[in-house]
Amino acid sequence: MDFFTSTYSALRGPTGQPQTALAAIEKLTDRLSQSTLLADRRAALLSLKGLSRDCKADVGEHALEPLLVVLINDAQHDADVAKAVLETLNILCECQQPPEGGKISKDDVGIRHTDVFVASPDPTHALLALLADSTFYTRFNAIQLLTTLLRNRRQPIQAYFLTSPTGPSFITSLLSERREIIRNETLIMLQALLASNPDIQKVLAFEGAFEALLAIISQEGGIEGGVVVQDCLGVIDKLLRFNVSNQNYFRELNLPPLLPPLLLFPSPPPPTDQPVPQTFSLQFWDGQKLANARVVVDIMGMLATGNSPANQKVLEQTGTFRCLLELGLSSNAPTPLKTQALLALPPNLPLAHYLITPYIPVPDTNGEEWDRLPEQSALASLVTLTLEGEYTGVFGLGGTKEARREGIELRVAGLGMFENFVSFEPDSIPMILTSMTATSEEEAARPTPSMLILRALTNLPLSPLTPQGSLRIILASHLFTSLIRSSEPAKSNARGVIPPPEYGDDDDQPPALLSVLLGSLALSFRSRSLAREQGHTRETREWDRIIVAYLIILSVWCWESPASVREVLEEGGSLGVLTEPIAQNSGVDVLVQGLCAFLLGTCYEYNREPGEITRATLHPIIHSRIGTDTFVSRIARLKDDARFQGVGPEVAIVTADEAEGDGEAEVWLNWAFVDFWKGSSYTIQRSITADPNAAPPKAAGSAKPDQRIEALQATLRQQNEDINSLRAQLEQVSQAREYEKKTLEAQVSSLSARAQQLEVELQESNEKRKDVEKEQEDLLVFLEELSGKRRRDKQRMRESGLEVSEDEGEEEDEDEDEE
Repeated sequence: MDFFTSTYSALRGPTGQPQTALAAIEKLTDRLSQSTLLADRRAALLSLKGLSRDCKADVGEHALEPLLVVLINDAQHDADVAKAVLETLNILCECQQPPEGGKISKDDVGIRHTDVFVASPDPTHALLALLADSTFYTRFNAIQLLTTLLRNRRQPIQAYFLTSPTGPSFITSLLSERREIIRNETLIMLQALLASNPDIQKVLAFEGAFEALLAIISQEGGIEGGVVVQDCLGVIDKLLRFNVSNQNYFRELNLPPLLPPLLLFPSPPPPTDQPVPQTFSLQFWDGQKLANARVVVDIMGMLATGNSPANQKVLEQTGTFRCLLELGLSSNAPTPLKTQALLALPPNLPLAHYLITPYIPVPDTNGEEWDRLPEQSALASLVTLTLEGEYTGVFGLGGTKEARREGIELRVAGLGMFENFVSFEPDSIPMILTSMTATSEEEAARPTPSMLILRALTNLPLSPLTPQGSLRIILASHLFTSLIRSSEPAKSNARGVIPPPEYGDDDDQPPALLSVLLGSLALSFRSRSLAREQGHTRETREWDRIIVAYLIILSVWCWESPASVREVLEEGGSLGVLTEPIAQNSGVDVLVQGLCAFLLGTCYEYNREPGEITRATLHPIIHSRIGTDTFVSRIARLKDDARFQGVGPEVAIVTADEAEGDGEAEVWLNWAFVDFWKGSSYTIQRSITADPNAAPPKAAGSAKPDQRIEALQATLRQQNEDINSLRAQLEQVSQAREYEKKTLEAQVSSLSARAQQLEVELQESNEKRKDVEKEQEDLLVFLEELSGKRRRDKQRMRESGLEVSEDEGEEEDEDEDEE
């Protein structure tokens, strides 16, 4: 009743007439600033809170400074005042929500009020101190206000947080709050507090944030929990992202092994010769579970890449790598999660050493029944995924446009893993190339990864061509190119590959792979012309993609390989196949023209072996029939194409809209080839102007460049092996030293405890000895006093004429003698 009376008195005018809102705000502000009674200030505060929503600018202009004084001085002493001032400040600092994708305007009233709030550290420190208050509304509104301030002006609040004497410890204690609404608000606030601030990330990590967050995730049911789990994982990601110190601390706490079980992977992991449980491979997935799992996989990938050999060994032993492999290659996880799992694996993973058991859905069962395929190596499964698609291509490229794009992204991720495998294990390339030809019916029934690549390259699809068929060939071209790039011995081995006999007549000797590819290129040009004449625009585009795939292989194969160039030039009709598209002024794809010019220029540059077609033969074709300017412009124009510019180190998919298509996701080039082309196209443009009889620029060397490269690569591999061996020895020595250190520390601790105990005992003994000595001194004094008293008594007895015994006399004489 007092509240309503006082509020009414504050709002009515001097004559009892209603006031304007501005006049009421001014009067309430004066009362809030000048009143000495807490009850009066509380009443004015509650009135201002009621006016703040409708008169936000006026309340902020007149009452914001007094409200901050109340926050600093009164909020800690009265729960009602704290609740009211926090709610009022939160209303004043809230910003109007911008349009989707827009930014908050700098002229927003909430931003101006926030700037006043952060002008000094005292309000923020007072706000952080209120987090220690156990009152529900005080703590809840303090967290909400802190979240609003961080959203508006994150950096000043972060700076004040680091200077607060109590902020970090109170923040981490909120994660153990039993009231879920407060805990959940804390998780939202933490994501804003941790953003782009390594110092706060370190402080909260060492305050026990990792353990508290993982405990919440466990309580909520792991990735099968709700949005709270996603928020916890988001905070963990913020603590680890771009923070090497926290990543090392996370490993020191031995927390990485807790991540695979969150994905329902068994712990400890099963032996390598046993399949993972079906409960992991076949799970039920919904939107929230997928969101949670993607954050977990992202964190695992963050910890898995760029590690030292010792840390990678720990992750391998705890099943992290196998968990990601099984998730990406053999589970029923959603396609985006599979792609993310493959991208999270380290580039130096020995794929050939892992065995997996893939599953495929039974047709017409809506994903409710699954068949388990025979066990196979991870490398074979990876190649199958890249070439055929998810579930060995059972569903093709069907579904929505977004689903088709996700399927292509998964296959491109598999391509990237294969390229990493080849880069880090070059010794496996000769084995893969030499095993491309099946030697028995059993091998043909269970083809190796190399045979799968060979079949995809040589089985030219028939018209009408589908996107699935063209994508299969272009991905196979990138797989094969990664095997022969920058290695003349690999190119030599590839020239010896003989595809199965069905590609030649039974009576003739089967052609080599290089001849088959040249024949497929010529056939693709003819099929493309036919599709264009019939007006099949989409099919014409697909044939262009296949032509680009073959040109990519041939360009890399012939680069710095005179023997390969000789075989290409000696193949009948190969020059006509290359020169005709270059000379045409219209009706030919830009990529096709540019790659044909690049391949022809490569043949001219590296045509160094004797044969019927020499450099002198190619020189007039380039300069007269095609023209130097036309030839150079074809190569230069390729780099301006959207399909070329859209490819990056982590992007190989372009949208067809960028190249006059229908909006579908497509793969034309990959980064490995784009990077190769950027480093070599200028060399080809310059080389075509050289005299055909000029000596090769590298002929003066004492050894062939390829031999020197191979020798340097062998030396580098040996040095890497030595370094890894030394690192392993260093790790063993470090572990031994660490064990000795811990043992010595334990002994020192034990001896120190014993020394302290003996010191205490010695001190007690000294005190007892001092007490005994003091008692002895007291007794001696007492005895001396008693002896003196006896002598005086005897003297008085003699003086009185009393008889003194002889003993007493002798004692007296002895005492006198002593004196």
